[in-house]
Amino acid sequence: MKVCKTCYSEIHDDAKKCPHCHACQTKLSVHNPLFGVFCLLILYVLGAVIYSTMFGKMFDKGEAFTDYKDCLSITESEFKFGERSCTDHNHKTIVVLGKLKNNSPVTWNDVSFEVKFFNKENKLIDGNQAGQYRLVAPANDEVIIKVSMDREFPQEEYVTHKIRIVSAKDESARF
Repeated sequence: MKVCKTCYSEIHDDAKKCPHCHACQTKLSVHNPLFGVFCLLILYVLGAVIYSTMFGKMFDKGEAFTDYKDCLSITESEFKFGERSCTDHNHKTIVVLGKLKNNSPVTWNDVSFEVKFFNKENKLIDGNQAGQYRLVAPANDEVIIKVSMDREFPQEEYVTHKIRIVSAKDESARF
């Protein structure tokens, strides 16, 4: 028989816990509550290391478009008219065709454009913010762009246009 280190009751020699006060009898016992805290601490540190090394890029937002917006430019653009047939009626359309030059080291995708159309008095008559295109602009390269929309006015009203890049997302970004 031995004496409990906490409540001083007599306990068996091989007892790991006191049957009276439930105190652990050895400091290095797996039944000691500090052993559990130590194990959780080790798991937490190990998890943080694994997350930062393996999954750190998982939530990477990539490069900000605002930092590179001057590196993307529309080098050519023109507009053309057309019609798109549906089952119930025809849609009169206007299409802007052009080239986008990416002078940045970043490949951009989901590039969005804003197109404005003006009449002969240089008044805004129509426009579109096109974000539905899945355009990819490779780093340091040039690509063809096409923005199509239904037009609201007769073809003769459309005299000039302006197109600009509104936003883009770094291809390496995860979210």
